[in-house]
Amino acid sequence: MRGDYPFVVPVTIICGAGGQVLSEVVEQWIRDNERVANSRKNMFI
Repeated sequence: MRGDYPFVVPVTIICGAGGQVLSEVVEQWIRDNERVANSRKNMFI
């Protein structure tokens, strides 16, 4: 999958073993940065 530009790529962030705080921080960072967006959940690669 590619974004509108060839240098835009999706990433999957996996947090475990007490990573809930990290997950919440990343979620807030995504909301605060308009150049970052969550990827669609129903994609096939």
